[in-house]
Amino acid sequence: MPKISIIVPVYKVEKYLKECVDSIINQTYKDLEIILIDDGSPDSCGQIIDDYAANDSRIVPVHKENGGYASAINTGFERASGDFIGIVESDDYCALTMYEDLYNCIKNSDADFVSANCYNLLNSATKEVKERNLSKYVKPENGEEYYNLKTTPSSLGGPSGPWRNLYRKSFIDKYNLRMIDDDNGSYQDVPWKVLILTKAQKAVHLNKPVYYYRKDADGSSNNIGSRKILNYLIRRVQAKNILIENNLYNGDIKEYYDYTAYQGCLMFLEKIDRPYKKEYYDKMREIFKNMYSEGLIFKYFTQAKKEQFLAIIKNDYAKYKIWLAAKKIRDFIFCIKNGANRKIICVLGIKISYKKK
Repeated sequence: MPKISIIVPVYKVEKYLKECVDSIINQTYKDLEIILIDDGSPDSCGQIIDDYAANDSRIVPVHKENGGYASAINTGFERASGDFIGIVESDDYCALTMYEDLYNCIKNSDADFVSANCYNLLNSATKEVKERNLSKYVKPENGEEYYNLKTTPSSLGGPSGPWRNLYRKSFIDKYNLRMIDDDNGSYQDVPWKVLILTKAQKAVHLNKPVYYYRKDADGSSNNIGSRKILNYLIRRVQAKNILIENNLYNGDIKEYYDYTAYQGCLMFLEKIDRPYKKEYYDKMREIFKNMYSEGLIFKYFTQAKKEQFLAIIKNDYAKYKIWLAAKKIRDFIFCIKNGANRKIICVLGIKISYKKK
């Protein structure tokens, strides 16, 4: 059986590291190379890695100066010797059949990579999870088994994380694919996902959750509101530039990318701490203005989201807050929301939901 190399970047995760590594070494697929990269972690992670390496010959311990997430991943790419490459974040963990399932899905295909569904781990103490079925993003419009960016622009949707994928090493090597490693830090998975999709000719999807993404991890991007979130906007611009460089920022791909950028930017506007909101909003507004000036036709936007987008590009932060407050009052009095399968009518805060025919 071909070997799978698994890259695990490690930094300040001593609270979660053992659960993560245990879920890898106990995989039902045994022919693994497990590259544990201590990225200059100041806690006991380095010693934990060495202890595991002393007891399992499949583990490759790497100790390096702190360089950040992308630096650690790229180091792993240089060290990997398997036919396939996976990435696991060290505060998460895998289903025990994850790599057997991913390998079985890709082995009889000529796909460049396979993606899968995941669980959001909402509470580490109680193990409360919520499954994320990501199949809707990667269902080819032409009904084919494979998807790629041209056949399926919606593949730009869903979480950016590389941890739910298994890549052919020959694909990574052919294009010398590496994560952007610069001084901006954080959210490098956003341009990475776009880079992978611009190069892949074929990808397959496993409609099964195989990975536990920890939402309540200490220091996770899900749980911080610091100025660091401004880096997300930088990554969005970098991802767009990758599409431009590959002559793919046009048509449905452009429309869907702009839609996902809008969604992601607004999500982080809600998360960033108040002292940085105006700075974030101003930079986000410039990104949206550029989208609009480049011919955005709002193909994937609902009417409500289109109105909000236009309100942002027309108003500075102070005026936008007034617009948003007025909208909340208006929606409380009366609004109609159309979902994929249901319609919701709200009257004076009372919601009535019914299934569409």
